[in-house]
Amino acid sequence: MKCPYCGSKDTEVVETRDSEDLETIRRRRACLACEKRFTTYERVENINLVVIKKDGRREQFNRDKLKGGILRSCEKTKITVDDIERIVTEIERELRTQDSVEVESKKIGQLVSNKLKKLDKVAYIRFSSVFKRFVDVEDFENEVKNAWDYFKNAYRIIGFNSKRFDVPVLKPYFPAEVFKLPHFDILEHIKEIN
Repeated sequence: MKCPYCGSKDTEVVETRDSEDLETIRRRRACLACEKRFTTYERVENINLVVIKKDGRREQFNRDKLKGGILRSCEKTKITVDDIERIVTEIERELRTQDSVEVESKKIGQLVSNKLKKLDKVAYIRFSSVFKRFVDVEDFENEVKNAWDYFKNAYRIIGFNSKRFDVPVLKPYFPAEVFKLPHFDILEHIKEIN
């Protein structure tokens, strides 16, 4: 296995773990040249899935593309890389159990949306704003309003410069005063230290 950092082929496996579903083997590897560590995943090669795009084009299912889209939606949320890997694995497994090897991109998007909605409302809204390509501002406003229960029941809202950016942007869409919610703005605390 080639090191993703320095390109050396001189690597070794330092730890091996089976996933919970026993369909994937996770290996921690160490590069003997640069001494950095990285993770690889080993899984059985399956029949190729074909994704039917909205415009009718067909392309091969790309696990990494799916994972990348979910990763972008989950930035600065509580969702871990392991959670994302589990979501991708579950979705791929579900797609492979279908009767056909062709699947509409809409179906994949719905599966991701459903899983993110259960884990983190912010990641769900981010993903949905791209996946659903909200037709107009009202659609987006409705999704944000639906997230209000998530925020009002939160123990604390944590963000970076969120009191001066995120909260003012979201304020018009929430039915209550957002500034009254328990809040921890990291930027304010950094300024206090300096």
